[in-house]
Amino acid sequence: MYRGAQPFWLLVVGLVGPMLRQHLLLKASMSSFWRETNSPVTDFIAAGGPQGHAWNVIRSEGDELLFKHAGESGAKIFDETKVDSIKFETASESTGSTLPNPGRPVSATWKRKDGASGEISFKYFVDATGRQGLLSTKYLKNRHYNQGLKNIANWGYWKGAGAYGKGTKREGSPYFEALKDSAGWVWFIPLHDDTWSIGIVQNQDLATAKKRGLGSPSSKDFYLHSLDLVPGVKELIGQGELISDIKSASDWSYSASHYAFPYARLIGDAAAFIDPFFSTGVHLALHGGLSAATTIAAAIRGQTDEETAAQWHSQKTATSYTRFLVVVSSALKQIRLGDEPVINDFDEKSFDRAFDLFRPIIQGTVDADTKGRLTQEEISKTVEFAFRSFLNIDPELKESLVQKLKSANLDVNASDESTNKAIDEIQKSLTPEESDALNVLRGRKMLRHEDIINVENFTKDSIGGYVAVLERGNLGLKRGEVQKLSKADLFSLGFLERNTPDVDKFLTEKKGAQPTEDITNGTSHTVNGASDSVNGTNDSVNGTHTSNGISKAGDNPIGKLLHPVLVHRLLRYFAGHRLVKEVDRDHFAASQHTKTLADAGIASTLEFFRVVSNPTFHVLPEFLQETGYKSPVNGISAFHKYADTNLNFFAWAKSNPAILKLLQGVISVHKEGDWLSAIPFTEAIVSTDKDRKVFVDINGKAGQQSRRLLATYPELTGRIVLQDRPETINATPPIEGVEKVGHDVFTPQPIKGAKYYYLNAVLQTLDDEPAVALLKNIVPALGPDSQILLDEVVLAETGANLYPIGLDIQMLAIFGSKVRTLEQWLSLLDRAGLKAAEVKAYTPVMRFSIIFAVPK
Repeated sequence: MYRGAQPFWLLVVGLVGPMLRQHLLLKASMSSFWRETNSPVTDFIAAGGPQGHAWNVIRSEGDELLFKHAGESGAKIFDETKVDSIKFETASESTGSTLPNPGRPVSATWKRKDGASGEISFKYFVDATGRQGLLSTKYLKNRHYNQGLKNIANWGYWKGAGAYGKGTKREGSPYFEALKDSAGWVWFIPLHDDTWSIGIVQNQDLATAKKRGLGSPSSKDFYLHSLDLVPGVKELIGQGELISDIKSASDWSYSASHYAFPYARLIGDAAAFIDPFFSTGVHLALHGGLSAATTIAAAIRGQTDEETAAQWHSQKTATSYTRFLVVVSSALKQIRLGDEPVINDFDEKSFDRAFDLFRPIIQGTVDADTKGRLTQEEISKTVEFAFRSFLNIDPELKESLVQKLKSANLDVNASDESTNKAIDEIQKSLTPEESDALNVLRGRKMLRHEDIINVENFTKDSIGGYVAVLERGNLGLKRGEVQKLSKADLFSLGFLERNTPDVDKFLTEKKGAQPTEDITNGTSHTVNGASDSVNGTNDSVNGTHTSNGISKAGDNPIGKLLHPVLVHRLLRYFAGHRLVKEVDRDHFAASQHTKTLADAGIASTLEFFRVVSNPTFHVLPEFLQETGYKSPVNGISAFHKYADTNLNFFAWAKSNPAILKLLQGVISVHKEGDWLSAIPFTEAIVSTDKDRKVFVDINGKAGQQSRRLLATYPELTGRIVLQDRPETINATPPIEGVEKVGHDVFTPQPIKGAKYYYLNAVLQTLDDEPAVALLKNIVPALGPDSQILLDEVVLAETGANLYPIGLDIQMLAIFGSKVRTLEQWLSLLDRAGLKAAEVKAYTPVMRFSIIFAVPK
């Protein structure tokens, strides 16, 4: 089972599209019942946004998807082939190396199912041989079994079972329940083929003793007997029918002393395995695969030497294993009535790396010595701390705590006397219950639950002075400092509720990840007359600049015009909403929100909402009533009612200079994600004739996308065409290396045989009929390997996020159009004589995607 196959990780390797096309069952949350406690819920959507969900995948089908995708991505793949042995060259002496090194692996002998055999050579060997663990067990001989986690798993497949959480937002979620005798736990997982996987994981010694006490029943009888110990699962099974034999496997958790040496990496189950309660297998596999790729790329690019790269992977894998081991231990502590089965099996160095940052929290004082030797007591404290992180917090209690932390508004970068005094005041103000709740939140942060949801968090750990670089085309390592916590961090609401500062910086530097922008992304893209209304978008839009420094309320330029008391009241209100920071009495500082709102594009977007979107939404109910509550047709929308015009939106904007200026600002906002990362331009450059056009930017306005493409791939000079209406093209400044061509999209495409015809958020402003007509005008121009690239939002069929839904309502109200689901996109393409060859999502929240369309 791939109970933890999240889009955030699969996005890295471009596998979300193939997963979407399989119509797999989404896993938006999981629920667990541990003895007499309330059911803890892991809400992936709340933690990671709308794409934070996982998929419940039949293991064999998931493996096949991954395997085939590797081949489609350029890897040579060999099915039904087993590697028997590895050949090594003598390793060169490496002074100071702590890694075992049997030599440099240079070739492998293999044998196929049909009897064929042979030898294959390579530069790097990545051992993904599963529990067989070829390198670890045969050559390094460094596998260590965790004596406290020797389990046995039995499972079968059912039909006709019920759904957990029926009638709630958690309906259909996987459900996990502890056995009443505390010997283990049971999983209940719905699959996309209308079957259920139901399995039991038990301590092997306890299971053996129970079977003996029952007179050694058959595997099936013992399995059914064990299900009697989980009343919640039994109720869900109801009248369900077992339709398979009972399958069994040992779940002996293990790790290794090292997970790499020069030119070799161990990943997935070949490296380590832990009790599967939290889908640790798939998480460690994806994590390990990314670490192996990162470190190999770093060595190839000369960012580090081979020894350093191997050390980084080995330590990263050990750290991840240790964090998961604490998570699993804390869960089993509750399942097994307080027993701590694994606390003797932690590796000291790995534990230090995993939890050094949080040792002050665990020890109960921010001034604690974090360099002392790891003790058995500290390990127990860590497991206890992690155990408490799974406890539910009463909503009213949490709200009370949040308000106290919010009122403090601590600067996490400050360590002055006023900050220390504020921390003391907070500690005095907290009730014992609030202090406990604060520790629960800290525990969640310590365990870094978000690591398994957000791939960006892979970049957090500095190992040997290096951090990972996750940029397509630049994967590798770079110098980076170890993250440190300040005293203020431990009482900072921002730190406890959001990503740690390095990741926040990573996200905000991408400019455009703010919610206000997400809602408006794409609403300003133009068709025909739209383009000439946004001429000059390359010119800057003047906006109000907000100082990043600290100033007294009365010193602000606006404050000089207003009474100081009024200014203070206003800024105090803004600080309450965390739009600015109150750092002292009558002193305020710009926050990240301040800086975002000071951006000219964001300011224009908000003003556009005020003067266009909001008035349009106000008349939308009346418009829908007048049109019989039917979807708009022929581009007639609530906007026409509000503006009292027969002009389409873009023609109207052109006749209103103030609106036009706002629209220019909206378009200047960079949308989240990198569309270039989803398109294989390098391959196109190599495989196409140098005289052939590679990229036709249809309705490209002032050429923002064309400029970005050329800056990234200067080899495309002379092979990019920017198209828009003649009057727009004539008013657009020249772009060296880009050919400008005037073109009306509702006439036949004049550029023949280009590799890519690109439309950026054009079709979302059109109803189906004109959208089909536009696409049909491109089809005759396509060559044998040409593709139409639609850069559009692909709306989730169910459980869609607020931001793309908001964009859809924008399209409804202003253009009488819609944001389409994948099914709707496929239908639209079919009507135009096209089909989707691939769909690559490149942002997790808005689901901006590249749809690769080709003739049917």
